[in-house]
Amino acid sequence: MLNLFYNKKQTLMGVEFHSSRINIVVLTRCQSQWLLEHTTVILFSEESGKGVKQLNAISVGNSIRGALPEQYHNLKVVIGLSSQDVLAKQVKLAEPLTKNECEAELTANIDYYLPGVGPDVTVDFFLANSQDLFLVAAPQQQIKSYVDIVKQAGFAVQCVEYNLYSLIRAACFAYPKETTLAIFDCNSESAQLVLFQKPYYIIHYPLHKHDLTHQLMHIAQLCRNVHANFVFPFVILSGSKSLLGPIKPLLEQVFQKTAVFADPFANMQCASFSENSTELLASCGLALRGN
Repeated sequence: MLNLFYNKKQTLMGVEFHSSRINIVVLTRCQSQWLLEHTTVILFSEESGKGVKQLNAISVGNSIRGALPEQYHNLKVVIGLSSQDVLAKQVKLAEPLTKNECEAELTANIDYYLPGVGPDVTVDFFLANSQDLFLVAAPQQQIKSYVDIVKQAGFAVQCVEYNLYSLIRAACFAYPKETTLAIFDCNSESAQLVLFQKPYYIIHYPLHKHDLTHQLMHIAQLCRNVHANFVFPFVILSGSKSLLGPIKPLLEQVFQKTAVFADPFANMQCASFSENSTELLASCGLALRGN
């Protein structure tokens, strides 16, 4: 009976994989309160043949376990797939479908929606409304390799998620009063711009880093002419500050909005201070996934 007087706690770890680093966030929820327990960024040298995808599961798993205090060694993990690991596509359905009807339609006609996708690919979908479909496909072998790494580190896998969703989840948590969000996410491997409108509408723009100016100008024009209802108050910056710093003035000029570095832990109690908070937006969203 004594346990009735104690608050139940749930602690979960978000692990986001990139080719040259792994971002980890540990969060605890106690009723409506959130506590940042621990963060870490594990760096790998892809140039020297020691990137995440080039090393075996035992080596990477040991790196994860060794980077975490012992009290976190039995947590459940949500794995994040970066945009490098997935094929994402937005589709406008010809007619409204329910979730079950949509699943049956995709099962029967996956080659139409995702040409060239073979049997060794896992496909997931998100139905924003009855006609706007967001498709995500990832190689089963890549998913398995990340799951093997986490299991090798001694953790149980709760689920695997595309980091686009975790970026949105963490941004919504950090800026709860905003109904429309714009997130610019950039790392050494890729860049993307995400527009999100509550409750569930997503517009996703994968970007090529070598020609950002023209791409962003085109998106800004679309926002004015096609997505005029997407009125976002500012642009949230996610990723490495060293990469985002030179891009920040460009975003502000193109969109005529202030660009702010993400702080996913602003509305949490912090047992651990993180200098890399802007890099950890997605992994924070992963840890929020199971709570």
